[in-house]
Amino acid sequence: MIETFLVSRDDSIYEAFPDVALGPSGRLVCVFAECNHHHDRSYTRIMLTDSTDRGRSWSPKRPLTDPLRCEGNAGPFWNCPRISTLADGRLAAVVDRVAARPEGKDGSDAGEQSNWLMLSEDEGVTWTDPRAIPVEGIVPDQLVELRLGPHAGRWIGSAHTKIDGLWQERCWLSDDRGESWSGPVTIAAEEGLKLCEGSVVELPGGELACFLRENSFDGRDAYKSLSLDGGVT
Repeated sequence: MIETFLVSRDDSIYEAFPDVALGPSGRLVCVFAECNHHHDRSYTRIMLTDSTDRGRSWSPKRPLTDPLRCEGNAGPFWNCPRISTLADGRLAAVVDRVAARPEGKDGSDAGEQSNWLMLSEDEGVTWTDPRAIPVEGIVPDQLVELRLGPHAGRWIGSAHTKIDGLWQERCWLSDDRGESWSGPVTIAAEEGLKLCEGSVVELPGGELACFLRENSFDGRDAYKSLSLDGGVT
């Protein structure tokens, strides 16, 4: 039998895109977005809630970010949060901020697709202010910290975007805990495929696998891309 438990319910607002991390003490912390509607981002805010009984009960939701308000969907608006636990026990939350393309912008099919990092040293009770990181794209992956092999300690941040009509998943790498970054590195981009929403996992042998959604809506399988050098290729 599968039991279900209520994480958050607020019938006055749209709640979506949850992600959960397990802290060192066993506390679960869930981040999610709230907005007027999936297709109405004139108000957005990232919220969080936590559980100390392995998910059976959850605290009242509280804000992780300040709210953003805009006219229609022009933005900027908060979009999709992700949360992970780093090796030193800190929680890392990443969220993308999106805005429509400014007039006259060439190259990318999108406007602002920035990503922002917040860190917590007390399992989600308090957080640093949002800090922009160089990851460009929407629906970011969790901040991945490698634990194995010669690249242990490396941070990987990734997201997808479209450039000149080509959907692509890209990542950025940091070997100094986010002080500096290299990239972008293309994880996957292939004509005829709409690859997006990638999620990277470190395998027991140190290899990386990035699992990707294919968004053509014609019944295609998911895809994967592999890295044997800590995300460099």
